Amino acid sequence: MRAFEQTRKLDALQPPYSLFRRDIEQEILPYTREHSIGVLVYGPLAHGLLAGTFTPQTTFAADDWRNKSEIFHGGIFQRNLAVVEQLKYLAEQDEMTVAQLAIAWVLPSQRLMWPLSEHATLNSSNKPPRQGIFISLKQNCRRSSVSCARRSL
Repeated sequence: MRAFEQTRKLDALQPPYSLFRRDIEQEILPYTREHSIGVLVYGPLAHGLLAGTFTPQTTFAADDWRNKSEIFHGGIFQRNLAVVEQLKYLAEQDEMTVAQLAIAWVLPSQRLMWPLSEHATLNSSNKPPRQGIFISLKQNCRRSSVSCARRSL
């Protein structure tokens, strides 16, 4: 980012960010705060994991990139699903879904930041569509003003 800004002002970034993917917290978010760079994160629902709808039996279409991703298969997928179950319990304490909790957690991370949420509907085969999200953006945004205790997550 520093090198880029030597030739041109950087106005905004669009990095991935979720409860499962937090690597931008160490260097990127502090830099963007310091230099007034907007952040529009994508994947706050971890590409469906934090929607709370996946089960150990969830499968993906052959052309879905998650079919080849280790975080959606085997032991890592099982661990992620276990984490989501714990998050469901926390979400229920505040009368929200795990997706709403995940978005509420992302929002206070950076002024100027807004999460891009995948959105899709269940298809006729009852398999997750490419995005794998069954939660509406309207429903997620409704709870975006919830104050989330980040230290508890």
